[in-house]
Amino acid sequence: MNAMRDSYGWFTRAHEAGHGIHHYCTRDLPLESFRDTPSELAEIASMSMELFTIDHLPSLGLSPDQVKDALDDKIVKDISFLPYMSKVDLFQQWMYDHPTHTLDERAAQRQHLNEVYPYALRTGITEARS
Repeated sequence: MNAMRDSYGWFTRAHEAGHGIHHYCTRDLPLESFRDTPSELAEIASMSMELFTIDHLPSLGLSPDQVKDALDDKIVKDISFLPYMSKVDLFQQWMYDHPTHTLDERAAQRQHLNEVYPYALRTGITEARS
């Protein structure tokens, strides 16, 4: 875990706390199968925890410009991630819908999604801003 006193460390701690809170809240559910959470949902909860703590960034001692930059980076990163996540979900759904697919068909479907959704290639924050 990143424990630095900067916005990245702050968001990392909030993210990991989200996993801990989620585990704590589900550990005693009567149906054991309800305790197991798919990773996609666990990440949604933890990414939400990052956003819930945004108002507390100034408590790190950051300047107003640093807080603004951290917020800009966080929002751009999260919004840029959504199309990529959607494309991954589309691919996963295609695999479930085609259980007997071949490796060539799988590769062709990935290529098709990359062509149809070129904006959803996994890119960094810098590329997302340009």
